Amino acid sequence: MPGFTEVENRILTKYISDLKLSRSLTSIREVMESIWANEAPRIVKDYTDHGEEHSKRVACCAEKLLQVSPDAKFSQQEIYLLLAGIYLHDIGMQCDIVKYPEIKEKAKRLGAKFEEAFTAKTTNEYSLEEQKEIRKNHHLLSAAWIDYLYEGNDPVLSHGIKSVPYDLVDDLMDVCKFHSKLSINDCSDIFTDYPSSRKKMVASLLRFADELDISSKRVKIETVKIFSINRDNRIYWWLHNYTKINFVDSNKIRFKVNLHPEDFESYGSFVREDYITNFKIKNKPVLDVLVGQRIPVVIDNNSDVVAHTRAEKFPPEITAVLDKKMEESGLSSGSGHIHVSSVDPLDKEPKSNIPYSKNPYFTGRDKKLEQIHETLLSNKTVALSQPVAVCGLGGVGKTQTAVEYTYRYRDEYEFVLWVTADSEDSIISDYVAVAKLLDLPVKNDSDQNLVVSAVLNWFKNNENWLLVFDNADEPSVLKNFMPLNPKGHILLTSRAHLFDELDITNQLEMDKMFPDEAREFFLTRTGRKNLKPSEFKALDELAFELDYLPLALEQAGAYIRKKECSFEDYLYSYKKSGLKLLEKSHIVPEKYPKSVATTWSLNFKNVEQTSKASAELLYVSAFLNPSQIPVDIFIKGAKELGPVIYSALEDVENDPLVLDEILEPLTQYSLITRDTDNHTYDIHRLVQAVLRDRMDENTQQLWVERAVKAVNLAFPEVEYKNWEFCDKLLPHAQTCAEYIELWDIETEESAKLLNETGKYLYERVRFEECELFYNRALNIRKIILDPDHPDLAESLNDLAELYHSQGKYSDAEPLYTRALEIYEKVLGSEHPDVAASLNNLAGLYESQGKYSEAEPLYTRALEIHEKVLGSEHPYVATSLNSLAGLYVHQGKYSDAEPLYTRALEIHEKVLGSEHPYVAASLNNLANLYVHQGKYSDAEPLYTRALEIHEKVLGSEHPYVATSLNSLAGLYVHQGKYSDAEPLYTRALEIHENVLGSEHPDVAASLNNLAGLYVHQGKYSDAEPLYTRALEIHENVLGSEHPLVATSLNNLADLYVHQGKYSDAEPLYTRALEIHENVLGSEHPDVAASLNNLAGLYVHQVKNLKAKELFVRSINIMEKSKGEDHPDFLGILKNYASLLIKMKKGREASKILKRVEYISAKNKKNS
Repeated sequence: MPGFTEVENRILTKYISDLKLSRSLTSIREVMESIWANEAPRIVKDYTDHGEEHSKRVACCAEKLLQVSPDAKFSQQEIYLLLAGIYLHDIGMQCDIVKYPEIKEKAKRLGAKFEEAFTAKTTNEYSLEEQKEIRKNHHLLSAAWIDYLYEGNDPVLSHGIKSVPYDLVDDLMDVCKFHSKLSINDCSDIFTDYPSSRKKMVASLLRFADELDISSKRVKIETVKIFSINRDNRIYWWLHNYTKINFVDSNKIRFKVNLHPEDFESYGSFVREDYITNFKIKNKPVLDVLVGQRIPVVIDNNSDVVAHTRAEKFPPEITAVLDKKMEESGLSSGSGHIHVSSVDPLDKEPKSNIPYSKNPYFTGRDKKLEQIHETLLSNKTVALSQPVAVCGLGGVGKTQTAVEYTYRYRDEYEFVLWVTADSEDSIISDYVAVAKLLDLPVKNDSDQNLVVSAVLNWFKNNENWLLVFDNADEPSVLKNFMPLNPKGHILLTSRAHLFDELDITNQLEMDKMFPDEAREFFLTRTGRKNLKPSEFKALDELAFELDYLPLALEQAGAYIRKKECSFEDYLYSYKKSGLKLLEKSHIVPEKYPKSVATTWSLNFKNVEQTSKASAELLYVSAFLNPSQIPVDIFIKGAKELGPVIYSALEDVENDPLVLDEILEPLTQYSLITRDTDNHTYDIHRLVQAVLRDRMDENTQQLWVERAVKAVNLAFPEVEYKNWEFCDKLLPHAQTCAEYIELWDIETEESAKLLNETGKYLYERVRFEECELFYNRALNIRKIILDPDHPDLAESLNDLAELYHSQGKYSDAEPLYTRALEIYEKVLGSEHPDVAASLNNLAGLYESQGKYSEAEPLYTRALEIHEKVLGSEHPYVATSLNSLAGLYVHQGKYSDAEPLYTRALEIHEKVLGSEHPYVAASLNNLANLYVHQGKYSDAEPLYTRALEIHEKVLGSEHPYVATSLNSLAGLYVHQGKYSDAEPLYTRALEIHENVLGSEHPDVAASLNNLAGLYVHQGKYSDAEPLYTRALEIHENVLGSEHPLVATSLNNLADLYVHQGKYSDAEPLYTRALEIHENVLGSEHPDVAASLNNLAGLYVHQVKNLKAKELFVRSINIMEKSKGEDHPDFLGILKNYASLLIKMKKGREASKILKRVEYISAKNKKNS
């Protein structure tokens, strides 16, 4: 194809017939050329001369590697990924992360870690350290570039990446990510031996080709070939497996093994002997040729090579012999430099008795394998090797990881030995087999103890061996079989977590797979490619259902492959059949001796034998959410969990270690994972499933009921100070709710738990979930309780309160009314609960603008409280505040003030001067003063309320935000805008931090701050805040809530200020419609909306329309709030102004005289 090199065309012609893929490569090539041509290099020349020429050379190297790997059958898509990866793998080197900060953020999400702060102002001002950071993370930056361009964020460059087929984008990103992450030692094995991941195979081929291109043009510090021994301790070998040929004299060649300069600081100039040994093994063909030519070879571990020196070529006569030898050995050569081919046939296989073949489906775990390797290697810095124990739940993949480790690092050992350690008999049997493998003199002796002693003695006196103890679940069994003073490496796999008796301190926890690893495993195990989106979704959901447990994934994958069914069909069946379907996979016994259902059975029995209380705690856990189970459920709910647990935890309040003793057997067998800092633990989802599956229906129902009762007892009062604990309990209450519905558990405890959970969800403004819980609780109470039971009234009242908050006033009223009837019938007409119901119903009427109906209810509630509780009870103060609030809405300020003042006095006298209720009363009275224009009287009250809230509740409490908003509002009234802004801003921050970004209180804070900006004329700052407030109200409360109308009015007001009348009108109109639909046509908020829309028509000179709306607004406001209310007088003034504009001065004069008369009367009365 035009524009491609000869090599690239050969690869395309041979492997890719899909025209779409070819055209996509053309587009990507153009993108790559544009980037390298238009962007100044980010990295100085001393580090790399990357770019188009480098990509062309890498393609040449890739072609050679493809030629020497004829057994690797690459698909069109894989060759496409290889070529696209060649073009884009170094694109991250060009990433100007000052110019493109979003790419840096994407790279971070992919795992990049930047230690340097980037301060460059232009593209050529990066410091050397900053350039190193980019180089270190360039593979992740490359992937981030691809993601950035695919999203269409760059109009010039995105078109090329957009040509990448949708299903290959993630694979292309992974190829770029892997290309510098893979160990070079593993690359040849990966792309010839069919690894667990095909895309990793492509990445390894790209990595190998990339390394082969290293030349004097590209690298000037030291010409190196990288063999990653581990992530943190890398040894850099000279290009093509040897350093420069240094003729010390005519008969000697010196091979130098060097540390890279970046490693000097940590490791100095010393290179360990095992690396030199490894070097000898890897270069054996070269060494054999040189020795055959009678040229002595010295391996030198000093690092005194001068930088910037080029590798010298072999003399021609030696090169000829080498070429011939390499060709015979299946190796390649060229230009006097030796290239190791993908497989070295002369590598010596270690002696081994591994009972498992290499797993072709093994996926992920790279970090864990590197961690094992690093830990074992680090032991060589001390005199004697220390064993490493890999711990974890059965089925989590410990054995398979150990198997992969033995194959991945076998070249580093002369002996790889495997012992099954689940019993003393199996250990002895395998030690006898080891004696035969080692050809010990006593290998055939009938005295097995003598054979074991001989093997242990061999371990003591020999080096360069790896011993794996598999399934060492009972560490005590190993005590007499552990090599003493070992000089090799010992690796254990175990479900146990304590190895004190074996003095093992190196313990590595094996956890379940990550979601991306599980997806990769499923694709590899089932042989599926190019799944449609619904299949990918089903695959991911199935992995989640199986909780990413490798053994379960293997069973499901084996079944899907065997039956050739879809992921969607398997998922559907699994949700119906569960473990029964999982057990049908018939897994390969030599690889997986046990299924999920049987792998934990022995552990369960051991726990039951060790501690009955531990076993029963496990049974309870089977019916809770698997994550972060609070131990307080058992501490607070012990008496509901049966006699065994109750007896075991009876003294837990005085001795917390009692609970630790019960949890210890579960931890020891890895059945749970504890988080002691947060006092919680996790249990695997499938352990729960197996536990439930072992129970009959009656037993399941017993433990469900006990779990429900325990969680109910643990659930605290729903108030702010308990929110954190409520949040911990919420997922477990939700799980209990599922079982309550599944098992029809209709008890007082189940109803109470559902209702209390609903209350917490209500406080967190999760109204949709709250309604479900309230209705379930109400339905159960209707079934099990008398129709006049107070608990039923509680449910009715709570559900009504929810509907009230949602603006569903017609739904709320009959519930409030019915709750009041029950309380009056059962408790009598003068009970405090009756007063509370009266207050609630009155509050609803107040919201509806039915002030005349609300007042007698508030008054009666006050009378009940005073009569039953006394005149100075806090509930009396609550009633006083409610009635005073109604008077404020009615504009009866003189009636409200003595009530607010008395409420404040009661709170101070009964609760003390620094109680939050005192602060609330101070705020109420201050608000009244603001309405009256008494700003100097209001300020000290607001200030004192804020001080109380901060002192008593802490600086981050929502009530503090309320006080801040109130004080800031006062400053706005006083024109102190600069004083108001930091208070509004801090209130918004508190609400967002504590309540989350989607809470109505956040919307209120946004509206307040936006209103301030309008006062300051900062209209462009105000608009996004008003818009966001509107979105929050719509998302949380629904599109027909009165607060949505408030937000619409605010945004429309802003547009009027900006002269955007056509934008304002539909908002005012929609706000009016909401108010009429929800509140009724005679509500004062309807009058306010009519006034707003009329004002807009005045601006638009639509005077007749405006007049009609003003007249209607005046009638509604006078009827609902009375002629003395300031809002009524305000509308009259607006109407008079319109009449003056319409040249109707006489009519306007009458209205203004009326305003003057009413104002004078109000002043006199106040």
